[in-house]
Amino acid sequence: MPITKICVFLTICLLSGACAMQTVQPPPDDPSSLYQEALLQQNRGDPEGAYKKLIHIWQSYPQNSIAPQALFSAASIAETTNPPKAIALYKTLYKQYPQSDSAFKAQERLFMNHLSNKRHTEAINLFKSIYSTTTDPAWRLHGVKLVHCLAEANRISEAFDIIEEVYPSTDDRAREQRLSLWDFVVDKIEQLEILSQLKTKVNDPDLLEILDAREELLAEEQAYTQGREPFRPLPYPSLASEDELYPVNRIGVIVPLSGKWETVGEKILKGVQFASKVFSEEQTPQVEYLIRDYASDDTKLPAIIAELESQYNVLAIIGPVGEQAGEITCSIAQEKGVPAFIFTQAERLPVYDSFCFNNFISINIQVETLLQVASEMNIATFAILTPSDNFGQIFSSLFEQMAPDYGIEIIREVRYDPQKVDFKQEVKSLLVEKVPFEKEEGLQENPLEEEVPEEEILVADFEALLIPDSAINSAMIASYLAYYNAENVRLFGPSLWDNPDFLKIGGRYVDNAVFTSGFFFGSRLNHVQDFNNSFYYLFGYNPSIWEASAYDTASILQNLLYAEIHTRNSLLERLTSLRDYPGVTGSTSFYPDGTVEKVIFTVSVKGSNVFEISP
Repeated sequence: MPITKICVFLTICLLSGACAMQTVQPPPDDPSSLYQEALLQQNRGDPEGAYKKLIHIWQSYPQNSIAPQALFSAASIAETTNPPKAIALYKTLYKQYPQSDSAFKAQERLFMNHLSNKRHTEAINLFKSIYSTTTDPAWRLHGVKLVHCLAEANRISEAFDIIEEVYPSTDDRAREQRLSLWDFVVDKIEQLEILSQLKTKVNDPDLLEILDAREELLAEEQAYTQGREPFRPLPYPSLASEDELYPVNRIGVIVPLSGKWETVGEKILKGVQFASKVFSEEQTPQVEYLIRDYASDDTKLPAIIAELESQYNVLAIIGPVGEQAGEITCSIAQEKGVPAFIFTQAERLPVYDSFCFNNFISINIQVETLLQVASEMNIATFAILTPSDNFGQIFSSLFEQMAPDYGIEIIREVRYDPQKVDFKQEVKSLLVEKVPFEKEEGLQENPLEEEVPEEEILVADFEALLIPDSAINSAMIASYLAYYNAENVRLFGPSLWDNPDFLKIGGRYVDNAVFTSGFFFGSRLNHVQDFNNSFYYLFGYNPSIWEASAYDTASILQNLLYAEIHTRNSLLERLTSLRDYPGVTGSTSFYPDGTVEKVIFTVSVKGSNVFEISP
């Protein structure tokens, strides 16, 4: 090429930037891929690297839908290394993305951070700004926690303000919890002047009674203190005097032995009978059980409890069954001071000095167990397919709230009518996305074409799927996953799957599924196998969760009452100090606010067989 042409060519190259030496820019990062990489870094023990990548996602792609999730995850990591930075990030999150799910989680984390660090004013302000607009029931529980913290800090007036905000209604359940909180706060008051001021502002006779009782006790204490003898609280009645009044430890058993829950009631009764050893040659415990049938009619419960409490002085009550029956019993048990053990999956809010306990497999326990197992399997992403009934919504809501604590992200959630019998469309909306067809190169646009042709592509970008539904429905959903070639997605579910129908209908499609079990008959634990064998020998059939839960409850009470005559208070004191009782339904601990912690069974499926994962 002539020199003149070479010079002209180089000049054009330099001016146009079209030479071969031009630097080719790499394609931009994909924020979703970066987010997954960050989560993997965190799971592999590199929180600092994960934090930097998450901040990069937020700063570089602030308008992307994953930006608030990235900011929340970064703040969660900072909580352990740089708390002030975490607070700043949480505040930024709910100011910059106020309508995102991550913003609500950030407010909750920030509130708990304020409480744990005794920033009471900040906690009050944040709580009030959220509680007036939210419908999330979890914030009522947060309000109860705030009241306890304020009372412990002697911020009595502010504690009462929060009580009135949390429980403004007058329904029986709310009133019971409201009075319980009042009692807790009033017990922290040490000055008669404060009590006098409060009495001028209160019209409720029950609240006035609480204030009067505290005022009388403080006045008595001051009278003792001003004399020579220091004040000493009067002791509980001695066990000797109780022995004269109540020579036998009596326990009431209230079960539905007729009506629609008759079958369940019979199972519970067999569990109690087996624990009592009445059919064996072993020495029977020093406990007398008084059996009462409420015929599956909840309205009969108050009269039955009144009879057992007043005429027979029972130390505790086992039963009844179900959420509504449980609430009725708990309300009366709290009023009368009788420890009660109900059978329901429903969650109960903690109550100060509670007399009510749910020694059953609750939703909260199941959710925590599934998340723990998923975390141990290094599963980082979930989708949720849930019925829109009460059980499904509570289960999925708790799962979504707790997931970040286990390093797990919820990718998407699809809800369906609980009456549905065909889940094809719901599974399709979870897995399949419509995108425009790519036009062939050189094909001209058709101005008369009104609709752009679309194709369906699989977007199963999650590792596991939670289905809080029955065994039958969940097994049917599993078959639809296979239809859309998403068989590599691992299924997680509740104890409802612990049913022969799950394997019968699901077949190979439910392989590797993980679910909880309130009582796993096939457990490798020796004491569970011994229970199974002895129960079958006596009654001729294998026990279920009902027999096992009743057996555990009765056995716990018998052990606490062994060789002694007790009062209700002495029994309650022993009960709420019990930790890690090795029951056949799992290791169990009881706490003064009525909460029960259980380490329950988790199982999985392989080749139409169910095997134990934990404990």
